Amino acid sequence: TAVTLQANNDIILNSASDIIANNPSGNGGNLTLQAGRSVLINSNITTDNGNLTINANSTVADGVVNAQRDAGAANLTIAPASVLNAGTGSVNLAIKDGAGLTNNTAGVLSLNNVIAGQVSYLADNMTLTGGTSATGRVVLAPTTANRGIWLGTADSPANLSLTDAELKTITGASVLQVGNASSGSINVKNVLTPNVSTLSLQ
Repeated sequence: TAVTLQANNDIILNSASDIIANNPSGNGGNLTLQAGRSVLINSNITTDNGNLTINANSTVADGVVNAQRDAGAANLTIAPASVLNAGTGSVNLAIKDGAGLTNNTAGVLSLNNVIAGQVSYLADNMTLTGGTSATGRVVLAPTTANRGIWLGTADSPANLSLTDAELKTITGASVLQVGNASSGSINVKNVLTPNVSTLSLQ
């Protein structure tokens, strides 16, 4: 069974509050968390191969009530000791554009430990620590159309900037894709040594 949890403002998973799916007759259902502002994950989430989707700065079209979305930047934070484990399922994390909201400032996607088949991280600003272990494609891209991407540096707040050390936190992926069809230009500022066999710049 698929489950969706929604909030006009924040979703906070407190410490010692693990979410664990364990379906003895098959895979777990898909789990979606949608917040009008921030999502803060301080415990583990295990989906038993179900897909995990977490969206911060969700839009009016997603069901957010404009009057109930407080001011402040929307962050999506996975605490250092927390693990998102989707098994063979996908993990999709995004800070959206908050379309239709008066308060729609986007913050930072801060990642630590993720285990999945395929992975998508979508945000204008990211901090990648811990590790992302995937077997399929991993996509890193900005939310805002035509936003540029700088690789090998963390010195460009006007672009999605990712250091080589951040790229190296992604392991096992068949392809590490940086950018998508709506992204701006990509600037490679330093030598990149990712821990994947194929790096695709789009």
